Amino acid sequence: VDRFEKRIWVSISQTFNEKEIMRTMLKQLGEDVNGLDMAQMLPKIKQALENRNYLIVLDDVWTAEGWWDRLCAGLPKREGKSSGIIITTRIENVATEIGVEKGRIHQPRILNEEESWALFCKIAFASDDGAQQHSELEEVGKYMKFGGGFVPISMMHRGTRECESSVMASLQLSYDELPVRLKQCLLCFSVYPEDSEIWAEQLAHWWVGEGFVEGKGSRTAMEYALDYLSELIGRCLVEVVQQRGYDGRVYSCKMHDLVRDLTIKIAREAFCNFDEQGRQPQLSAQSRRLSLTCETDVKALTRKSKLRALLIMTSSPLQLNGNTGLFAIKSLRILDFSLNRLENVSMDDLLIWISSLERLAYLNLRGVSAVKELPYSIGKLHNLQLLVLSGCNNLQKLP
Repeated sequence: VDRFEKRIWVSISQTFNEKEIMRTMLKQLGEDVNGLDMAQMLPKIKQALENRNYLIVLDDVWTAEGWWDRLCAGLPKREGKSSGIIITTRIENVATEIGVEKGRIHQPRILNEEESWALFCKIAFASDDGAQQHSELEEVGKYMKFGGGFVPISMMHRGTRECESSVMASLQLSYDELPVRLKQCLLCFSVYPEDSEIWAEQLAHWWVGEGFVEGKGSRTAMEYALDYLSELIGRCLVEVVQQRGYDGRVYSCKMHDLVRDLTIKIAREAFCNFDEQGRQPQLSAQSRRLSLTCETDVKALTRKSKLRALLIMTSSPLQLNGNTGLFAIKSLRILDFSLNRLENVSMDDLLIWISSLERLAYLNLRGVSAVKELPYSIGKLHNLQLLVLSGCNNLQKLP
């Protein structure tokens, strides 16, 4: 860094002002900004940087529209002078729009145990020797915090309440900045248990079935859904777990605990029912989306339920029959049994109930080996768009 003769750091933020950006740059260059208008500022910046090595850091950039092209065109470019511009953003597409090559985009890696502990100590203890003074906490701290490694955001979260509030406010900005088409897609992550590995295909099917994503022109709704997932990943709201090498297609993903906390907070308002601990054990007639776990009381479900989406999140045996509250629901659009083999469930009762779900748009029976044939009544489900039967090894007959 010392080799740069001029160094500038400008925080762009979500509510940037182009004139204020240039004023900040000029002040850091030691120039007088009094009485200058926009037309005078950029030439003055160029003059101050001419024939010098310079480094400009543009921090927290949300969009390149309306200011980047003018600023970039006005900066001096001279052969033999090694200057650079560093951009930080939480939206990968912003970097590519600015013109950054894919190979020059740096994604911060997860910290290892030693680095995580050092960062935690720096935040949690007031003095440099605080960790040594409380050495008895080291084993407990590492046991609690380093099971899978942490990025800095989680260390700040666990360090102080002040940092937690700051991080959540920052994540809220990321959510607010999302296009409407992505907001509902993101809230779907809230129903998955903490630290779940989530299959991209299941998410895409859900989004298509609920109508959050639609096909257009020659592109299918599924193609758009996978693009939406990639965009959420590019905005650092979702993390990749498994990915195909040659084209980057995402197979599975997960959500950081803090982002999940935010989605639960927002989803609680209109998208899903959650208690104060972020769980869904208490069902009501107003519940819209539900992840069914071994803790869920299906008896609470009634014919009056307005449930739209039901995803089975447990592999434990389910006790479902014609007298179960679940079979009284008629409002479902999404029904996913892909994580449960339904070994103790009457297939006749189950298929009769499924055939009565007139609004059903997505049905996933993957891996349910007890399914031997589908009744002709399934064909009367005119809203059904997606039917997944992979792994149904004993399936012999389709309607």
